[in-house]
Amino acid sequence: MTLRLRAYAKVNFSLDVGRLQPDGYHPYTSIAASIGVFDELFVDFAPPGTGICVTIDTGIVDSLATRGFQVVADALESSTDVQIRIGKHIPVGGGLAGGSVNAAGAMIAASRLLGPPPVPLVELGVKVGTDVPFCVTGGHARLFGRGELVEQRPPLPPFGVLLAVPPLAVSTPAVYAAFDEDPVPASPVPVPMWLTDLLPECSFRNDLAPAAYRAVPALWDWKETLERVVGRPALMTGSGAGHLCFAESPQDLSPYLPGLRAAGFAVWITTPVPVGVEVLVAV
Repeated sequence: MTLRLRAYAKVNFSLDVGRLQPDGYHPYTSIAASIGVFDELFVDFAPPGTGICVTIDTGIVDSLATRGFQVVADALESSTDVQIRIGKHIPVGGGLAGGSVNAAGAMIAASRLLGPPPVPLVELGVKVGTDVPFCVTGGHARLFGRGELVEQRPPLPPFGVLLAVPPLAVSTPAVYAAFDEDPVPASPVPVPMWLTDLLPECSFRNDLAPAAYRAVPALWDWKETLERVVGRPALMTGSGAGHLCFAESPQDLSPYLPGLRAAGFAVWITTPVPVGVEVLVAV
């Protein structure tokens, strides 16, 4: 039987970033959540000698999924030949941790196929990437340290999240380089009172956003287009290029889909979800 999983995108409702440290990392605090935009993983045992083989329907190389499966196998001092096929729906370069959620999915698949490792998956995830520990659990959490420290928060209700991703590439290293040149905290994005009541810890600011707009000036133009069509402030997630708008109900956001698609955005209307990875078919 094929093991089938959904790996859900991660968004930042806030991203408060500190200055570069001697270890080469930026400490940050974030209120993060999983949303209902997902990649699908299909995992099967493979013929002997295959190793860990990962293929993606878009042709993109995803080494994080390979590392995710391998770190669980290493913790168990085990090995297997496995084929992981990924149906890619989370936009690449959208600030949505798509590679990290695939790695988390591969880790959970490995624990189903090989048995639970002696170390919790959240702890093993740090060896793969700083976003992976959150992606293993998902839901709603406060992240801190380098993002690898996760404090779970109660599940969020199903309010409307509009995710709009423009057709341009944003380099995370370039954004951080621009931030290091001018590490000034961003201004909060105005959001409705019901959302501030729901997320009282959240600053609703993304300190990487001004740096992203300097690194990729066209990104600012896309943000202005989004806000003009939707008539609401837009909050950048991660290091870009994805932006978020909010409403109490997903249906409230539906009228904006045609205008945004006509403008050239890839766009989704979704809600927060309570998990990072969902196992749909178990072995």
